[in-house]
Amino acid sequence: MAEPQQVSINVPIEASRNNADRSALAQEIIDFIRERSQAGIGAKKTGRGFSNIEFPEYSEAYIAKKGQSNVDLTLSEEMLSSIKYFPSKSSQGSITIGFNAGTKVNAKAEGNAIGSYGGKPNRAKARPFLGITKSEILRLL
Repeated sequence: MAEPQQVSINVPIEASRNNADRSALAQEIIDFIRERSQAGIGAKKTGRGFSNIEFPEYSEAYIAKKGQSNVDLTLSEEMLSSIKYFPSKSSQGSITIGFNAGTKVNAKAEGNAIGSYGGKPNRAKARPFLGITKSEILRLL
C-alpha cells in the first residue's frame, strides 16, 4: 500500500491567518503545480524546501502508448486533477496538499514521485511534482 502522498508547504503567516486565506492560497498552489507539471517541471524536496527539476523523458514504450513525447503527467488527467487541500492538517504558516491514502491516484502519485511505476523505485525515472519553491509562492502572492 502506497504511503499518503502529501506535502506540507511553508507559507507566509500573513497569507495564511485564517481558514479562508489558507483555502484560497492552497487552491492557487494546486493550480500552479498542475500547470507546472504539464510543462514538464517538478519540485524536489531539499533540506531547505523545494527546488525545481525537469522531468526525465518517457520511455519509448510509454511514448507509443501515450502518443506524445512531452512529459506532462497527464495520460488521463486524473492524477493532477485529484490533488486536494487538507484543511485539518494546515495551520498558520503551513498548507498541506496531496492525495488520500489508499486511492488509485495516490498510488500513481507515489509511482511518479519515486519512479517505481509498479516496480522498484528508480530515482533516474522519478518525477516528483508535489511541492513549490519559495520564489514560486512569492510570485503567487
